[in-house]
Amino acid sequence: MGHVLAWIETLVACLLLVALVTACSARLSKRWLRMLLPSLAGLLPGLIGLSMAVGGALLMRKAQMYSWVFYCMSCWIVAFLLAGVTVLRRGLRARRDVGIREDSAQPAAIAWPRAKLAIATGAAFLLCAMTFWNMDLAARNKLAATRAEAGALALSVVGSRPPDSQNAALLYEKALELMERDAELLQRSGDADEEEIRAFLEKHETALRLLRQGAAMPGWYLEYASAIPEVELLMRELADMRRGARLLALDARFQAGQGRAGDALADVSAIFGMARHAGSGPVLIQALMAMAIGQIGHSALQTVLAHCDPSEADLEGLAVEEVFSYWRLFRRSMRMEQAFGLSMFVTTFESTGARFFLLNELSGYRGLMVELDEVLALPYHEACEGMERLETQAREGRWGILQTLLYPALGKIATQAAAAEARHRLDNLALAGTAYRIEHGKFPAKPEGLAPEFLMIFPKDPFDGQPMRMAKTAEGILFYSVGADTTDNGGAEWDDGAKSGDLTFRLKMPSAN
Repeated sequence: MGHVLAWIETLVACLLLVALVTACSARLSKRWLRMLLPSLAGLLPGLIGLSMAVGGALLMRKAQMYSWVFYCMSCWIVAFLLAGVTVLRRGLRARRDVGIREDSAQPAAIAWPRAKLAIATGAAFLLCAMTFWNMDLAARNKLAATRAEAGALALSVVGSRPPDSQNAALLYEKALELMERDAELLQRSGDADEEEIRAFLEKHETALRLLRQGAAMPGWYLEYASAIPEVELLMRELADMRRGARLLALDARFQAGQGRAGDALADVSAIFGMARHAGSGPVLIQALMAMAIGQIGHSALQTVLAHCDPSEADLEGLAVEEVFSYWRLFRRSMRMEQAFGLSMFVTTFESTGARFFLLNELSGYRGLMVELDEVLALPYHEACEGMERLETQAREGRWGILQTLLYPALGKIATQAAAAEARHRLDNLALAGTAYRIEHGKFPAKPEGLAPEFLMIFPKDPFDGQPMRMAKTAEGILFYSVGADTTDNGGAEWDDGAKSGDLTFRLKMPSAN
């Protein structure tokens, strides 16, 4: 309603201005001045309207939600042009008074009441200013409500603070103080000799012990990772946690090489514990770091089980985690992203003059994130269609210009979350398959043999919704997911360059190691 009033009031005010200038210039003796001054008076609002129409056309190319700007201003320019020309023609047309010769006739506008026109013009512009002020006030109120909404949404996904005695972050901090920030060996551990690795691990024995103790704690909390996190500090802390996970993975591989399966699996268990802690916060970078740490643990577990024959007691410290879900972490982090986005819009628009105009971007962002939350409530293989639909709509500009730039990246992150979920389920299957072999002396012949004794249910593949694949090999057994290409390649390893293949976990009989 406010936009309609503003459209009408600005049109009337500009026409009154043209009429006032026409009435004043009608008294001038030179005819060309009588035409020039009213034309200049109408030129400025005409150029402003034209620039807004052109801007609306450019915005409409990026986002259809701005088509109203183009059509609204185009209609305004046409109406102003037609009405303005009519005012000029009527005002500058010579009067046909009786007894006055045609060559000495004065313009009709000379009889227009200038004082009344001036009062009417001033009142019209004052009314326009009041309308814009009311629209701005309504926008301010909406932004204030949005700020409160963003805060409530952020607090709804933030976990409670554990007591210091149960806060793993405090132990991680002490452990990471003992680690070398430029620990080059963690990057090139593949080509280091055994004695060099042994000396490095002995040097970091205390840090390893603290990391294991911290990973066993139930909670992880940082002061600057709360509802409004300090991103730089949080990213540095998460990067340090990843270094700690790499240190544990190096120790796990070393212990496996020495045949100490229990110690190696304790390290792997600590890595998975760190992944859960990293993902316990609601921020997207925490979910991404949890996935990265989980992948470190996945690789370490593959190495340990390939080189060791753990006992039943060794597996007790590394239980199957069927209730943990990286996909759920991703979905929760997207709710926090919505809160961040709303807060960002509020901060940006509060310092902008045309708040009432930019609220369309805010409305589009909220609509997109609400639909995205509904889509992400589904498993990945079902959510893909909805995410592709939203991405197409974002590219076509349905949700706004900012969403055209931001949304496409979310599809890649969702695929990463599904891959992390698939690796996690493969880890659970590997542990259950190893426990089955220890108890029965062989691997299960069918997937159903693992549930419900070793697994609550046989997990499904996040990428297609079918049960995870299991196949026998010459050396043992193979569990695999079809991967991001959603094609069953028979257990062929994923090729990151070709973007094809399967996500796998191979188990060997001890005699084949």
